[in-house]
Amino acid sequence: MLGRRAIGAIIGIISACSLILLLIACCIVYYRRYLKRKEINQRTSIQQPQIVNRTINTIPSDSPPPYSEAIKGLPDI
Repeated sequence: MLGRRAIGAIIGIISACSLILLLIACCIVYYRRYLKRKEINQRTSIQQPQIVNRTINTIPSDSPPPYSEAIKGLPDI
């Protein structure tokens, strides 16, 4: 039969091992995120060809007027 000290020692060893495994898992996750951020930064540092948008934004006639024109006809309070 195992004594109380032996049972406590076994529980302590299991707890220590699980904490070490948790620490290793956290390090792996952190390192993977670091690599992903590094990859994203490298992609964004490459100069992309700039596309010039030459379309002219026209406001259709059925749209409401701008705020400054809409308040011109209102009486002052």
